[in-house]
Amino acid sequence: MSDGIKVGGYPTWTQDPDWPACPTCDRTMSHLLTVNSAEFDGASWRTWLPVEDTPAEGGIWDLPYEERTRVQCPPGLMLGDMGGIYLFECPDCPDWPFAYRSDCS
Repeated sequence: MSDGIKVGGYPTWTQDPDWPACPTCDRTMSHLLTVNSAEFDGASWRTWLPVEDTPAEGGIWDLPYEERTRVQCPPGLMLGDMGGIYLFECPDCPDWPFAYRSDCS
């Protein structure tokens, strides 16, 4: 699963999962959108670091902090302490209610 900003898929919970229940039908809502502070972290950089952003020598974690942050957080977002915001919907209900969760601490 990718970190960063994405539509669909699964949330990249920074804290424990917190799936909302639909206020109308009480079913678990579907994940719609994730907005995270970073595009990758210490565990996912091998998969999600673009080849174009890979340093010619050494690894991403060897770069100076400012340069690594530019690559890791290209939109310049900082949601809490590297947290995220997750938007959910209920496609089972006619009015498609929305809910959000945040693990920005």
